[in-house]
Amino acid sequence: MLSSPVGVVTDLDGTVVFGGVADPRLVPFLRRAAGREDISVIVATSRAPRGMAEVLGDAVTCLEGSVCLNGALLRLGNKERHYPMRAEHVRAVVDAAFRAGMPLYVDQGHSFTALAGHDPVAEPWSGEVSAAVSDFVASPGTAAGKESRRRSSQDSETAPGFWDGLEHMRDYPDGKWYTDPARVPTEDVLKVTVVSRKYQGRAGQDIIRQRIADPLQGAAGPATRAGVRGVSRTGGVFLPVSR
Repeated sequence: MLSSPVGVVTDLDGTVVFGGVADPRLVPFLRRAAGREDISVIVATSRAPRGMAEVLGDAVTCLEGSVCLNGALLRLGNKERHYPMRAEHVRAVVDAAFRAGMPLYVDQGHSFTALAGHDPVAEPWSGEVSAAVSDFVASPGTAAGKESRRRSSQDSETAPGFWDGLEHMRDYPDGKWYTDPARVPTEDVLKVTVVSRKYQGRAGQDIIRQRIADPLQGAAGPATRAGVRGVSRTGGVFLPVSR
């Protein structure tokens, strides 16, 4: 239960956060509210806790609670509850996205695992892919320098941008980065985000569903198809997004 008689629930992006920057009135409001006994503030967002803290800074401690990852992670006071996706749903989406060459990440709330994209007409296990991933994840240098190298790679017909769309995740310390879909966890996953600039909105959703359902693509059969249709009801969310 709330500790005060009045509860204020707000979204972040598009409501009080614009272009990744919080409205300058937001943090002062949260701090004032935290000093009162008659108001509690809760944030409801598709962001993970790390993304919420990114825009709120230390003012995140002023919140009474939060609803993160589209409802899959709830916190009220010092209590937290998770609503994970079914493991077979996660595996179906991860495998389908990998076959389509789309990068993705699975979120477990306080950690995430990213999987590199690749040219779907090329061999995804090539040394070129592994080298590009190692360079992006492990090499020293500024974010701007890595972005420049990624852009150069993306412009090459032989070296596409394997992390295209996931650059914003690189600075988070709680992530793991892989090229092998078998290393992506499926247990306790709260959200799967598939990133595609080529296939946006419904087009992106359709190509993933097709690759899950098409037996020529190595699908698991009707049970997998039914599971994918039910993903949004499991607590987790599958989102092809364009950044």
